[in-house]
Amino acid sequence: MKDGRSLLFVSNRGGGMDVWRQRLSSDVQPVGPPEAVSTGLEGWYATPSRDGTKLAVAKRRAISSLWRLPIRERPARWGDAVQLTFQQGQITDASLFPDGSGI
Repeated sequence: MKDGRSLLFVSNRGGGMDVWRQRLSSDVQPVGPPEAVSTGLEGWYATPSRDGTKLAVAKRRAISSLWRLPIRERPARWGDAVQLTFQQGQITDASLFPDGSGI
């Protein structure tokens, strides 16, 4: 930070990716444990404003698609895969309709 008394960093030390502040002594040694500046933000990069009152944060987005893989005697390879979805988003779970007609 501008005052030279704290350092901001992005870490997953609390579980998800968040911004943390480490206070520093006059000889630039850590003072106490790091403090969370954000919670649940999933930030990837952070830059403070010149006056140190605001942060510009880039949020990391996981973009995923759903693919169909055959189950065979050998392990499936990407060459066997067929992409089923093309929208930007994060897929965390999928299940088939009971009659097998859709996902």
